[in-house]
Amino acid sequence: MREKGDERLKSIVITGFNRPRLLENCLESVFNARGSQNFKKIVFLQYGDDKSRKVIENYADSLDTLIGTHPSGKSVDARITNNRLTGLFLGFEYWKSEYVVSLEDDVSISEDALEFIESCYERYSKNRKFRGVNLGSKLPFTEREKTTFSLLRYGIHGPASMITRETWNRLNVKKLLKHDEIIFDAQIEFELKSGFMATPNCSRYLDQGFQGTHFIGSETDEYFWKLSGSFVGDRVPENSQYTLRNLEPNWRKDCKTYTSRNNYYYSLKAILYKLSYHFPQLLEVKRFFRRNKS
Repeated sequence: MREKGDERLKSIVITGFNRPRLLENCLESVFNARGSQNFKKIVFLQYGDDKSRKVIENYADSLDTLIGTHPSGKSVDARITNNRLTGLFLGFEYWKSEYVVSLEDDVSISEDALEFIESCYERYSKNRKFRGVNLGSKLPFTEREKTTFSLLRYGIHGPASMITRETWNRLNVKKLLKHDEIIFDAQIEFELKSGFMATPNCSRYLDQGFQGTHFIGSETDEYFWKLSGSFVGDRVPENSQYTLRNLEPNWRKDCKTYTSRNNYYYSLKAILYKLSYHFPQLLEVKRFFRRNKS
């Protein structure tokens, strides 16, 4: 039930990939997050065995939309991106949300994650450069910094993020739904870099284990312990008046601050990705960019 006074339409989309333990942890963190009752909850689940179905059954009465699908012949990246895109489509086009929080099932969010997103939205929703919020950071956790946030010039949306309706409206959704993951990643990256994302100085999401899709493959990897050491978890701030501090976040190895070189590179990359569907000979150029990510 929505809290009195909160009339904003907003959604949470969880994409699941037949990982029942991770999915259950993710769902539990969402329902434990303060303010979650004010969100439409959508689960887009790729079925495998019956364990994932049983997890969903426990939460079915609390979900607004549930879509089940079976693995296709596409690559893992293609399935992940297709499912996320479809979930975003439901949040924006079916539920008419002002913003949509997108989570992959291998993350958990902190108790104040949704409050953090709402705070950023209230502060920046009128700013035409505001694209959304990314919940991650690798800055070490400190009590002083946990209620502050920085601005990213741009970066890919990551496994736990929010994008606004204005950002969604900038995308050519009909064309995106006809193609694979390449054009979606390129286009959303292209749009995010044209503005900014807000990100916390102490992470509001946690990868649940080194076998998640965003991990290097070892619990001893620097990425794992830096992100884990930054996670707020249930250390809820006494007040939710988040402030902006001049810190440069480093939430993921592939997140980049704005430079003219990056701007040129990703603009060219996005254009080539789009053109490659009309001119197949550009596919080799597209593969070059994949092998040589900056």
